[in-house]
Amino acid sequence: MATKNETIISFENVQKVYTNKSGMAYVALNGVSFEIKKGEFVAVMGPSGSGKTTVLDLMGTLDSPTGGSIIIAGKRVNEMSNSELAELRNMDIGFVFQSYNLVPYLSAIQNVMLPTMVSKKHGSEAMSNAIKLMKEVGLGDKLEKKPNELSGGEQQRVAVVRALVNNPKILLADEPTGNLDTKSAIAVLQILARVNKEFGTTIVLSTHDPEVGIFAKRRIFIRDGLITKENMMAKLSDTKKL
Repeated sequence: MATKNETIISFENVQKVYTNKSGMAYVALNGVSFEIKKGEFVAVMGPSGSGKTTVLDLMGTLDSPTGGSIIIAGKRVNEMSNSELAELRNMDIGFVFQSYNLVPYLSAIQNVMLPTMVSKKHGSEAMSNAIKLMKEVGLGDKLEKKPNELSGGEQQRVAVVRALVNNPKILLADEPTGNLDTKSAIAVLQILARVNKEFGTTIVLSTHDPEVGIFAKRRIFIRDGLITKENMMAKLSDTKKL
């Protein structure tokens, strides 16, 4: 059985090099090493182009490292097949993106239920859980609304619920408040903090904004593909304002 002090994400000397069409190489990560324990809430922080999004993409197995070793939920991803990686993503990892990535012709609840179709967890119990989550984030009266009928903050809350519907071990959020006004950003961050506290979900978000990073309990700073420092945060009240 997993324990709270168990390492759930491990990067060991991870490198990532991209090559453009002209054959020129760009080093996104240059030997990054860290561990994240089960149940942590971590912010990966840095300016645009620092490598923080690459870190989240590698954590989510959306990309593969050029060098080094990555272990996610006890599995060494470098050694896994594409089908095994897809299963890991479907079963253990939830994703929240800055751009929401909602399907425009589906209702809010249909968007939320999409991951359950892939994981084959769909059914009345899964639907009941999805509706419960939507009510908890204040969207109980928006279930049948299409994305274009929702505000940016409401769309992002739908995206958060979609990421949580399969009860993932890990939730990855890439600049989740980047397109939101202050009020909506606070609402989304409070949801993430509550999920981390109540369910013990490991949460990793990327951000360039120190006022977003303060919601995490630990911050990892990255610049030019290298970790520059880390620090732990004191406990933050759920009512903390940006």
